Amino acid sequence: MAQGTSAISFYIHDSFVKGYYTLYIALEQWIANTIFRGDMSRIFLASNEYAFRRRFELVDPSVQYDTIKASSLQFPFANYWPNNEGWKPDERPAANTAALLLHGLSLRTRMVRAMSVMTSIPITFYFDREDDARLAYETLLWMSFREQLLYTQVAWKGEKLPLPLNVKIQNLAFNPDFKEQDWLSQNRIFTIAAVFDLRSYSLYPPKQPPASSQIPIDDDEQFAITEEAILLLKKNNKLIGDISVDTLFNQNPHILVNQFAVANATPTTVRLVWDVTLEGSLELEAIKLQISGKDSVTLGPTVRDYTFRKLQENSTYIATLTLMAKDGPSKVVYAQFTTPLSSESARTKKASPNSLVGITF
Repeated sequence: MAQGTSAISFYIHDSFVKGYYTLYIALEQWIANTIFRGDMSRIFLASNEYAFRRRFELVDPSVQYDTIKASSLQFPFANYWPNNEGWKPDERPAANTAALLLHGLSLRTRMVRAMSVMTSIPITFYFDREDDARLAYETLLWMSFREQLLYTQVAWKGEKLPLPLNVKIQNLAFNPDFKEQDWLSQNRIFTIAAVFDLRSYSLYPPKQPPASSQIPIDDDEQFAITEEAILLLKKNNKLIGDISVDTLFNQNPHILVNQFAVANATPTTVRLVWDVTLEGSLELEAIKLQISGKDSVTLGPTVRDYTFRKLQENSTYIATLTLMAKDGPSKVVYAQFTTPLSSESARTKKASPNSLVGITF
């Protein structure tokens, strides 16, 4: 019987600036501000084949995926998928000079070596109203007239380094053909497809020590990043959990979450259940479950329910389910629930003074 093993990093990534993650976030922010009225929850990373499943996981996985209706996906939204292509050198004349690549540009007292790069990312927008789709299409049409000039920042050697991001919209199409065309037509879903050409810079990667040593090379090429980046996720101004940048962009499409829901809740307990489908030969190594204010629990890969006890009545909690694969990235989903009032509190219509009324900014 074949046995899977977790992949172990060969390189030392401590000083590697993952600029592409920062650029993806900047792209999401720009699309959210220009197309989705500032709502960043409506733009996410996923392939077209996985877009509806991913939207289901992000919106509300409490209902079985096979029974959901199109309206449950809360249109509009968009997905993008850059993983089929990496950065390429910018082909414009004089975009990459020897001085830039080999010597670097002066930044205060240091030299920054960088390469001007470009890539193309397909993005698909989904709407359940034609008038909304038409308005968004014309907004994109006007923005495609010229290259959009954006900026973001990365941490570099203890300082903030501005990183440009130029975006040019190409191949804009209204209601193009998709594999799910019949489903889209039956549910009156309107789509917009476009290719976003991105231009930015790749910073020189850190040198690696010999394989026999784990000590990084201490030279002027070493870059510094924060030890950990945590994104706070919120919905309707309520904190619904936190997630690391690495987890956000490495969701495993081969772990399909069919449901993550509350099976039963009392004033002091909650029973959570989940249903998962694994594609191919993928296996789970462990399951981690946590609710806000409680220590996480690690469960076996075949467990599909768990009960938390000693909760507060009439209190709002966030449950986080992390499915850890033996080989490949994990999958993280969230659920929010509120414990009911106890019988005594319901009679007096007064909640416990220790109730958690939700977490707000």
